[in-house]
Amino acid sequence: MNVSAIAMAMQVIQYDPAVIGVFLRSVVQFGKETSEVGEWQRAGGEDAVEYRRMCQKNGKWGSWTNGAALWDRRKLEEHVGRFNEQWGDASEQEYAERVGKKFCAAILRTESGCETSECNAVAVHIGDSRTPGWEPEIEYLGNNRYECLSYGRKVSCS
Repeated sequence: MNVSAIAMAMQVIQYDPAVIGVFLRSVVQFGKETSEVGEWQRAGGEDAVEYRRMCQKNGKWGSWTNGAALWDRRKLEEHVGRFNEQWGDASEQEYAERVGKKFCAAILRTESGCETSECNAVAVHIGDSRTPGWEPEIEYLGNNRYECLSYGRKVSCS
């Protein structure tokens, strides 16, 4: 039986109350310092979908990204609230931390035997560079010293 990734993602979101969304593209945070990666689970009965949770670790990032994914909008509205663009370049990180405090995300197993999001992804990130016009946030630290941040992380100021 051939089932679309959208239908699979919906099945996982409906089955697991801890999952707020399902990533459809490769997610670099899986298994890294910002995420706890769970064991493979099955959502549903006879036509069960395999998935694994990604949950926030140490209060960083968490289970949300604006990349290709399917989200439970009702849960986001009721339990997390709106995206706060007043945070500027760090808005995505601030929102991800709020989402991650309450929910996990998941990836689907679309390739038999595949353990990572790289080989299970059904979408790709378009482009491998920043949006034209992007600049980091620059913070003056005093004594002619500066710090540059992108999405809440230190980057080169050059």
